[in-house]
Amino acid sequence: MVAPKSPGIPGSCQYLYDSAVIETGGDMKRRILGLLVAATLLAPVGIAATPTPAIAFTGHHCTRATCIFFTSSYSTARFFYDRRTCDQWRDLSNTYLHGFRTRAALLRVFDRRLHSPC
Repeated sequence: MVAPKSPGIPGSCQYLYDSAVIETGGDMKRRILGLLVAATLLAPVGIAATPTPAIAFTGHHCTRATCIFFTSSYSTARFFYDRRTCDQWRDLSNTYLHGFRTRAALLRVFDRRLHSPC
């Protein structure tokens, strides 16, 4: 005959858990396991909830190397840049950067003023 398992050190979590299992014949173990599963399913997911930033240059019939005029689509942007007279377009965020071959094409899409030569 096997002696019943000792519940451990009184006052410890293991003692309370073992005592409950011994007294209820495993019913408490199932309840605790159910609570752990529920808590896991209801926990917020931190990693998947953060969106990855878009890393995209938008070239309107040109590439970064062949576009002449650049602007930002960010809501506070006011200027466009001519790559031949100013290099400040390189500081614009790639996420919002738009490039055009002609000034007219840029002005059809964005209401911007030409930045003064740098």
